[in-house]
Order: sequence, then structure tokens, then C-alpha cells
Amino acid sequence: VCAGSTFHFLEESNHYCVAYGFHSDMKPIENVPVATVATAYDQPSLQETIILIFHEALYFGDSMEHSLLCPMQLRHNGIKVDQSPRQYDPASIHGLLVPQEEEEDLYIPFALIDLDRNVGAASVTSRTPQIDAGSLSKRFGISHYRALLTLRGTTQLAV
Repeated sequence: VCAGSTFHFLEESNHYCVAYGFHSDMKPIENVPVATVATAYDQPSLQETIILIFHEALYFGDSMEHSLLCPMQLRHNGIKVDQSPRQYDPASIHGLLVPQEEEEDLYIPFALIDLDRNVGAASVTSRTPQIDAGSLSKRFGISHYRALLTLRGTTQLAV
């Protein structure tokens, strides 16, 4: 996970990395913190704000507008990731399905956005949580273990 401007830095790991681009002409970004981060997703059908928590994420904060989720990391943690748009696969859920032990599984639908390249990317709109543990409605640990937090701006999570 590459956490951008709509993620809140929760906990540092004391680990840092160097992030390289897809092309050798791009300069690497040094000292990127590896951290536990959270973002808020407003679930319209439940009329609730869901706090999504990601562990071992690369935290870029305000220096990166869009965030990136790794489908393999999500799948490794038991989350169903279906990136097929429905016009190509009518059986597709086109979204994330987060399994729950005591409640109905959480469905987070994707939208298709154009990232200025005339290509569609599966995305989820999220916002920065404001820390207020007393007002949390639901929280979902997306990788490794559960944690907590809550909500500020709006952007897209590209998957």
C-alpha cells in the first residue's frame, strides 16, 4: 500500500525504504516511512463511516494525491478483490468484499476513474480520518491485525 493525502499516520515501525519509480530516469524517493495508516470510507448503504487500517504501508502523506492499494496484499489478507468492470463481466462485484466474523461482509464498490491517461482505474473515494476513538462506528484491519482511528480531504484509492 502506498498511502497518500487521505491517509492518517497512526503508528511508525521504525523502518524506512527507498521507493523507485517504474522508469530508470525517475529519481528514487528516500526515507519513506513504513507505517500503520488509516483512511475513512463513507459507506452510503449503511450510512456509516468505515475506518480502513493498513499495516506495513509506505506513507507518502500530502506529497501524493492518490493512494495505491496492492490487490495481492488485500487478497493475502482474505479480502476478495474483483477489478473486472461489470460491462465486461456481468457476474463481477467490481469492488472489495471484506469478510466479517459476526456481521454481513463489508462490500466496498469500485468506481472507474480516468487518471489523465485515457484509461480506467478501479478506485474507492476515501478521506482522512480525524482522530476521535469515541466516535468510531466500525473499523477494519486490512492487513495483519486490527487497530483503530477516525476523519479530513477526499481523494481516490487506485487499486
